[in-house]
Amino acid sequence: MAKAKPAPISPVVIVDDREPDHMAGLLQSYGLQ
Repeated sequence: MAKAKPAPISPVVIVDDREPDHMAGLLQSYGLQ
């Protein structure tokens, strides 16, 4: 399963499904870091 979905992407996808608004913030945070 880990191979199918990378660790950094897994959490982002879950948040996106629940709260798209938060997803944008997380994506920016990941991008900056």
